[in-house]
Amino acid sequence: MIMPVQYVQYDDYNDQYVIVCLADGALDILTQDGQLVSHVEPEEGVDSFSVGGGWVMMRSETGVGLLAPDGREYQFEGLMNIWPLCEVDGQQYFSAQQSDYTMGVVDDQGNLLIKGLSSVYAPSSETGLLVVMEDERVGLMDLQGNWLWREPEWA
Repeated sequence: MIMPVQYVQYDDYNDQYVIVCLADGALDILTQDGQLVSHVEPEEGVDSFSVGGGWVMMRSETGVGLLAPDGREYQFEGLMNIWPLCEVDGQQYFSAQQSDYTMGVVDDQGNLLIKGLSSVYAPSSETGLLVVMEDERVGLMDLQGNWLWREPEWA
């Protein structure tokens, strides 16, 4: 049986996966060659949508969850939005929007490692090196929150 489709999302940033939103609200995550990687059934009160790279965010009133392309599921309470950041030595890290709208870095258990950032991203998914912005200054930081380099403060 072929289900009617609402939309298909192909992420140009990471072109490994195709997300198909079916008419009933379910999401199918497929590889480029059409192999089904994951299927996410719709849940009452939960919004599910792709955040790129085959990851699916599931957001409710109480928290947010992420479903990895390989089926691993992560649940976080009290966060507004969360995105996969990097995986170092088998440990997954996420960038998370806090209730004050600043960004932070959390581990896969939801422990807040770094907070108060304007933005954060990992240029490589395996190194643990972060590009961050804090107080309108850009710099490089490790996963423990140590500055490796920081743009000078301009008068």
